[in-house]
Amino acid sequence: SYRLPHTVYVSQSGDDSNEGLSWATAKRSIASALTAASGGDEVWVAGDSGHPYVEKITLKDGVGLYGGFAGTEATRAERDWNVNVTILDGSGAGDVVTAPSGVSASTVLDGFTIRNGSRGIYCSSSSPAITNNTIIDNTGGGIYCYHSSPTITNNMIVGNSATGSYVAGGIYCYSSSPTITNNMIVGNSATGGNVGGGISC
Repeated sequence: SYRLPHTVYVSQSGDDSNEGLSWATAKRSIASALTAASGGDEVWVAGDSGHPYVEKITLKDGVGLYGGFAGTEATRAERDWNVNVTILDGSGAGDVVTAPSGVSASTVLDGFTIRNGSRGIYCSSSSPAITNNTIIDNTGGGIYCYHSSPTITNNMIVGNSATGSYVAGGIYCYSSSPTITNNMIVGNSATGGNVGGGISC
């Protein structure tokens, strides 16, 4: 049966047992909100730079994941991801964000600081929209594209590193056709064979 798309809310004061359909009943983890969401839904995440979300997440096809909220907004246009810094922290190992096979261009990752993972974002046979994020201090590269065609727009990709063969500090593309527009890609590094500091395709 058809259901209207809705918004699932996440905040540091939330609880994963909540339904997540308002700020007052927000969930605590992004992963729980993504589990509750379906294609066409949005997940709104309230930011607090002193309290990162320490979790690794997997995007869901057709779901828009948006950071940068204060936790009071009624419309997405009210958010400010520069003020309400929303941090996804990979706790030093593993991919912070995974876009799995089949994730299409209607899938959005927008308004997050993605840090402290092996790879910041790993796209596998997928085409998400990656927009308005800061991807920083990941040790396996900022964005890794494998047979993928993401749209990468208006991001700060800074200070990421990678070591090995066929890697890049900033963006690595293997058999991929990304659209890379209006990003700042600065201070990334890679060592090994067939590598690129900023971008390697």
